[in-house]
Amino acid sequence: ITLNYLGVTFDVLSGGLQKRPSYEGQAEFSVDTDLQKLIGWTGGKTHVTVFQIHDSGHNLLEHIRSIADPSNIDAVPTTRLYTAWFEQNFNGRVSLRIGQLSADGDFLNSPTGAGLLNGNFGWAGLAAANMTNGGPAYPLATQGIRLALKSADDVAILAAVFSGDPAGSGCTRDPQQCNPSGTTFSFSGGTLWMGEVQYSPK
Repeated sequence: ITLNYLGVTFDVLSGGLQKRPSYEGQAEFSVDTDLQKLIGWTGGKTHVTVFQIHDSGHNLLEHIRSIADPSNIDAVPTTRLYTAWFEQNFNGRVSLRIGQLSADGDFLNSPTGAGLLNGNFGWAGLAAANMTNGGPAYPLATQGIRLALKSADDVAILAAVFSGDPAGSGCTRDPQQCNPSGTTFSFSGGTLWMGEVQYSPK
């Protein structure tokens, strides 16, 4: 069981549209289970994450109107289910994950950028702009299946298919407002296929 809180204060000191401070907060509650220890299911595990997102009533993006969000936790204030999945591991080399997944948890990410505040070090803005309602990435995950093959200690091959629209069918406004609690469980918008080869030298 994990409980994390991240609070960030920004201020516009020069330029922008408004020179004023803003605050963003994110409380994260996660539960991870090892099913082998719990019920004797070899190689099985589960994961659930819920976010409570809040701010000071305005955020930095409103003050500067940049294309890319300067904050990696900026989102519409709400309490939402983010991810919920089951994973089966086979011999430490193959894993299959199914459930409500976030593509940015496995794809297009950088371990060295995980601790940085700027949103540019997370899910690529180019990817979000070219996917329906931003794609399955924070703060909107969606239904999917992910297969990971570890061909060597430093090489992994990933493939996944996701529901194409995390906001749900017929959304014509902010996708986060169309799916405010993360429980729309949409299967609309076709399918999104992703693949990636990861090389992590020791």
